[in-house]
Amino acid sequence: MLKNLKNTTERKSIEFAKEVKEIFAFLDVQYGFKCTRQEKTFVRYESTDVYVNVYHGRSSFEIGLEIGKKPSERGFSLEGLVTLFDKELSREYWAAEGITAESARRVLKKLAEGLSRYGDAALSGNQSIFNRLEQLRKDRIAAMAIDSKAYQIRPRAEAAFRRGDYKEAVNLYSSIEETLSSIERKKLELAKNKAARL
Repeated sequence: MLKNLKNTTERKSIEFAKEVKEIFAFLDVQYGFKCTRQEKTFVRYESTDVYVNVYHGRSSFEIGLEIGKKPSERGFSLEGLVTLFDKELSREYWAAEGITAESARRVLKKLAEGLSRYGDAALSGNQSIFNRLEQLRKDRIAAMAIDSKAYQIRPRAEAAFRRGDYKEAVNLYSSIEETLSSIERKKLELAKNKAARL
């Protein structure tokens, strides 16, 4: 409870919209964006066909940025945009917590630097960048589905292997083969050999 009280008090000291407008002024100057919405924890910029949302999570205090192509309101994170150019560096652009005025300003500067450095094509409305971002999103969703399936099947495959039900182990391990560790791959091969002898 004290942390929430402290965070609420510190949020009042953060002039989020003012900081965003100052730090992201390059959107107007270089790209012709206009600030179309300004709230305590949210600022939106728009050009004729692209928008940028900068937000400060109401309870998480995370500061993040998303960019999208109109008319869609399904934006893409800055981290996703940076991933297209430098996967290793992209982690530096995940949403980060901004609890104090100082930390919020630091995060906003980092986001603005990333958008300025990697966002030119997207800010200019280049459709191929948005197509690549959409494909990245689809790839990540597919990977999450595979991971989720593996998470559910892996314990069942292990249990089947331990109890000597090698046919079941082969079926289960084979259904998640792309996610198997080297040890699990050896168990699959062993289970195949043992199942063939039954």
